[in-house]
Amino acid sequence: MTAPMDPDPDRPPLGVEDAEERSDNRVALGIVALLVVAAIAGLVWWLLADDDDEVTSSSTTAPTSESTTSSTASTTTEAPFAPTLTDEELATVIWPYQDTSQRFSDPSAAVYSFATELLGFTDPVMDEFAAGDARSGEIELRAKEDGPATTVLVRQLGDDSWWVLGAQTPDIVLEQPEPGASVSSPLQVSGRSRAFEGTVDVAVLRDGDTSPIGTGFVTGGATEQLEPFSGEIEFDAGDAEWGALSLTTTSAEDGRVWQATVIRVRLG
Repeated sequence: MTAPMDPDPDRPPLGVEDAEERSDNRVALGIVALLVVAAIAGLVWWLLADDDDEVTSSSTTAPTSESTTSSTASTTTEAPFAPTLTDEELATVIWPYQDTSQRFSDPSAAVYSFATELLGFTDPVMDEFAAGDARSGEIELRAKEDGPATTVLVRQLGDDSWWVLGAQTPDIVLEQPEPGASVSSPLQVSGRSRAFEGTVDVAVLRDGDTSPIGTGFVTGGATEQLEPFSGEIEFDAGDAEWGALSLTTTSAEDGRVWQATVIRVRLG
């Protein structure tokens, strides 16, 4: 039997057009799928990059935070200079110097700094803070565990930081000048003491400078008994108004600073 003739000989055979349409659809779907995958990949990359930034930021911030915490927890506070004392308070404090940013949130830190930075003690042994009232007290320190005590007086002033008012030891009894006295060069000192070879080192200090502006020595007792001493110390105060008078003894064993008596003085 003869097959019927196709009226349109140029038309693709039956089923070919449908196959081509399905092929085109698959290509379109493939392109869409690729675009979706690319978009998802881009989103994932952006999210990962953002997480990396957060991790980097966190790892950079953490040490800074720890450093800040350590600094805050530290008993020494370094802040921009801001005078915090009244004239009456300034007339009583020896350490730290008001014209610096050095401040102490803990009395023990103030005493340790005073002893090592100003008086020259080497790694002193310190007792616990003994409160006298709500804002003042004292701390005993020794050049070594079994050494004689030097008592350092402290008070909380101004911005609630701790300040050293003076120091005293029973082996150096200063009678002249008195705390807060106005002194001029040559400075007359007198009192009673006992020390290795009887020698008591004397230093005049001015605020803002840990180097003495005048030094000398006096000689008291060299035995168990306190004996009188007296002497003159010349100094140049320049334009400084306030300072301190320091009397110290040294160890017979190794020459380290052994004991100290320190008072506030007005320089003239």
